[in-house]
Amino acid sequence: MDVSIAEAKNRLTELIRAVEDGERVVITRHGKPVAQLSPAPPERRKVPTFARLGCSRRSRSLPRRRSVNGCLLDTNVALIALTEPDTLSPAVRRAVLSGPNFLSVVSYWEVMLKSMKGNLKVGDPRTWWLDALEQLAATPLALRAEHVAGVFTLAQFHKDPFDRILIAQAIAEDLKLVTTDSEIPRYASGRFRVVS
Repeated sequence: MDVSIAEAKNRLTELIRAVEDGERVVITRHGKPVAQLSPAPPERRKVPTFARLGCSRRSRSLPRRRSVNGCLLDTNVALIALTEPDTLSPAVRRAVLSGPNFLSVVSYWEVMLKSMKGNLKVGDPRTWWLDALEQLAATPLALRAEHVAGVFTLAQFHKDPFDRILIAQAIAEDLKLVTTDSEIPRYASGRFRVVS
């Protein structure tokens, strides 16, 4: 169906219904097509209520070499917050809801490796990463050389390399590490804050 701009203004509701019913609507100026009404893209999967509560902020880039306040979510917290948020401790839930939240590419790497080995079922881990960032209103945190160097100074309380690099990232970026791991609070100090 072709309609003029003036006609489109007067019949907008009717034209939108036509598009919803599958009809093609072309808007013309002086008989020449200038625009087309089309259906909106299909909605992505529904966001859980808990995650929606944390989505009031848009993701933003992490400033380089400047400390920020916020929460670095460990991999397990992100996984649980997306699937079973009621099982998180009240302190962890408050931290996730208050944000701002950061999710390290290290967590993406961990989920990718565990999924590929068959030890973790999240569907396509590439989709999991994008959904986790969106649903947790999280900003991605890149792995930088100073984060890797920070691992060298950590005590050997915990052997998990993913957790150790997350601790180093939290210290370097002045972020609270939000975790469900009982070993990580042993690292807490004036420079490293833990919510568990």
